[in-house]
Amino acid sequence: MKTVKPKYIIEGGVADNDQFKGSFRGDSPAYDFIYSGEQKKAVASQPKFYQDRLTMDNMADKKMIFEKADINKTLQLGDVKVTLEGVQYTDIMPTPASKERFRNFNESGIVALTVKLNIDNQSNQPVSIWNIGSKLRIDKNRATVFSQGMVEPSNPKEIKAGEKGEKLHVFLFNKDEFGIFKKFDLEFGPFYGEDGKGLFKDKTVTFTLPR
Repeated sequence: MKTVKPKYIIEGGVADNDQFKGSFRGDSPAYDFIYSGEQKKAVASQPKFYQDRLTMDNMADKKMIFEKADINKTLQLGDVKVTLEGVQYTDIMPTPASKERFRNFNESGIVALTVKLNIDNQSNQPVSIWNIGSKLRIDKNRATVFSQGMVEPSNPKEIKAGEKGEKLHVFLFNKDEFGIFKKFDLEFGPFYGEDGKGLFKDKTVTFTLPR
C-alpha cells in the first residue's frame, strides 16, 4: 500500500437507482484511499494536483515545482469563452506499471505542465474538447510542443450548446530541456463540431503562461 499510493475512483455509469437514471458520466476525481493515520497526515499536507490522468490513473507520482491559480484570463474564440484558470508545473515519476508509456524521455527526468481551462460554450451547437490541437510555443521560435492526449482526461468529449465545462491540457518535457526554456505561449484551439469540421474559421487564441 505504501508503494502504490492507492486511489478511490468512481467509474462512469454509476447511479443511485436500479434503472440507472441520471447516471454519472465522464471522468471522476481520484480520491486518495486512506489506510492509516500516518498516511492520512501525509496526504493532507500534499498539494492539490489537477485531475489529469497522471493523477487519476496513478500513472506517475508528482512533486510540485510551481503553480499559479486564479489567473482567470478570458479570451473569446468564436462563440465560446475560454478562461485560463491556472497552471501547475510538476516533476513526475512514472509508477512501475506505467514506465513503458514514458520510454521516450531521457534519464534527466520528466516535467509535466498541466493547464486548467474553463470553457463556456455560448454557441448553438456542441463543441468537441477531446481533439483540440493545442500547442505550446516556447521562447517564440525555439520549439513547439503538442499536448499529450494520453495523459489528459478522456471525458467529457464535448460541451453542449449553452453549457460550461473544464479542459485540462498536459505538456511533457525532458527535465534538462525544460530548465532552459523561458517563455511559454499556449495556442489553444481550434474547436471542432460533431461533423469533425473546424468551427469559427479554425481560429485559435493565445495565452502567455506564468513560468
